[in-house]
Amino acid sequence: MKIFVSVLFSISAFLPFIAQAEDTPPTIIDSKCIRPEYPHMSLKNQETGTVVFSLLIDVDGSVIDSKIDVSSGFRSLDRAVLVNARECKFNAGTNDGHKEKMWIKQSFVWNLPGDTNDVPLSH
Repeated sequence: MKIFVSVLFSISAFLPFIAQAEDTPPTIIDSKCIRPEYPHMSLKNQETGTVVFSLLIDVDGSVIDSKIDVSSGFRSLDRAVLVNARECKFNAGTNDGHKEKMWIKQSFVWNLPGDTNDVPLSH
């Protein structure tokens, strides 16, 4: 009996490592949605800034909800990022090997055209 119990305990201690599937966040697959169009009035007013936002990605890879976490300071820049992001398509995230709705945090830096610090959506 002691041998059986100790073997069972030893095996059960390693089961989480054996059976655990890798969790993966959603990844963007539609490259056309990487860079939103600069809003005309924001460009004219030379508005710049960084928008931090969250997207809820469904199991089919579509964006089903979005929100601004940190504003750029300009409503038109924030709105342009969310409008653009809602058109993006993703590979769904997984939890324990199964597709699952998942929030991801992204950021976008608005720089004026020609600025060398121009950065696309983060992954």
